[in-house]
Parts: sequence; C-alpha cells; structure tokens
Amino acid sequence: KLVATVPKWSISRSAIKATGFRASVNSMTKKVPALNADTAKSKVQQYIQQAEGATLIEIEEVIGLSRVQTIDILRSLIKQGILEQRDRQYFIRQQTIS
Repeated sequence: KLVATVPKWSISRSAIKATGFRASVNSMTKKVPALNADTAKSKVQQYIQQAEGATLIEIEEVIGLSRVQTIDILRSLIKQGILEQRDRQYFIRQQTIS
C-alpha cells in the first residue's frame, strides 16, 4: 500500500493551519462540502493574506476546491484588483496611498 507524503509547511503556514485552515488529508476520497462562490472567494482571499502569498496547489489543497474552481476564483480576484500573481504565487495587492 502506497502512502502519499506532503511536504511540511513553513512555520507561518503551520500557524495558519492551527488557526482554522486545514489541509485535506486525501482529496481523492474525502467529500468536501460545497462552498458558495462568495464564501470560497472569501476563504481564498483570507488564506492568501494570512499566508502572505500562496501557490495554486496550496490554495487548492487547503481550501478544498477543485483546480477549475480555484483558477476561476483567482482570475476573478485578479480582475477585481484584489490579487496579483508573481512567480506562480498569488499575493494580496498592496493599496497605493496617493
């Protein structure tokens, strides 16, 4: 029987996991309750902010969304000007003070 291992998160990521975000143990067999679009967007945005940046795979696994759902949410948040993408990581866009 093969068991998949997941790399350990850095300290900041483990702190986030301890405060409410939990990675899916086995996303292939575990049923995840459906989130409405606004709730999913909010969770993605909150996770990225707390993690100070995250990759697509991290967001997908931690929030428990499919790849398509995750990409749709990320594109929407980028289009709204909330997120920016740099080097395959997503960050909360910093507001400029004028």
